[in-house]
Amino acid sequence: MAAHTWAIVVNWNTKGLLRACLTALTAQEGAGWLHVICVDNGSTDGSVELVEREFPSVGFARACNQGIVLALEQYGAEYVALVNSDVVVSPATVAVLVALLADRPEVAAIGPLLRLPDGRLQTGAAGFAPTAWSGVCQFLFLSALTRGRCRGFFIDQRRFAGCTHPVAVDWVSGACVVARAAAIRRVGLLDTRFFMYGEDVEWCCRLRRSSFSVWYAPWVEVVHRQGASGARPSPEWLASTCELVRRDRHQLEYLVFRLAAALGLGARRAVYTVAYIATRKECYRRLANDMGVYARWAIGLG
Repeated sequence: MAAHTWAIVVNWNTKGLLRACLTALTAQEGAGWLHVICVDNGSTDGSVELVEREFPSVGFARACNQGIVLALEQYGAEYVALVNSDVVVSPATVAVLVALLADRPEVAAIGPLLRLPDGRLQTGAAGFAPTAWSGVCQFLFLSALTRGRCRGFFIDQRRFAGCTHPVAVDWVSGACVVARAAAIRRVGLLDTRFFMYGEDVEWCCRLRRSSFSVWYAPWVEVVHRQGASGARPSPEWLASTCELVRRDRHQLEYLVFRLAAALGLGARRAVYTVAYIATRKECYRRLANDMGVYARWAIGLG
């Protein structure tokens, strides 16, 4: 079973992060069953030379879908793990996720709990289909106020701390996800119309519509050094999510979703700004700035 597992690592100008990611994935305990393909999208920081020099056993592809096709068609993979270059995951952790899929053929994909380097739980590790209602619940605080009874777009990882059984969701983050090859062959590859953001949500929701299950495994933890590459906050994730709502739920739900985002993210920006003024903590200033970027896009000023 595990002998046909291939990890697809996506990289773009993150040489230092990529070294740590590949070092973990190619650790000795993974030798012989976990194989790695590095997907590089035109890096200019020496990433390609790094892999050729330090990780000669790692294959290359130019796009994520090409990496998946290579793993499935040329190497006969039964399971494919998509791993971002800013994620540190060991072969043993991948093996746990693969074993869960092996035991349940109706499950197409599974993702772990994502934790930031400072120990905080990451927003966006998993969640539910983007609709007008899930947007209202998420952005206008209904999910938080009802302790998750009103399901928002993002799952609240804190609610599942210590949980030792899988949680059925509509999508898991593409930062680290293991998918069943048979399911990929049935529903197809990632939708290339969604570049960098939203493609994981769209893909997993497509799997769900094909009668597969998608699981979130909160007892399996992975460190995601989100933002470690120094990238500025981008509203692209919100734009992609809104586009998914427009495509799958039509214009009215799209407008409701976007309005809820504008109101909720604007309110968060105000709260974080007040917190920064009161405490002068840099984290609040950064959060206020991020929320401002997202809110301005939702309003139409981004």
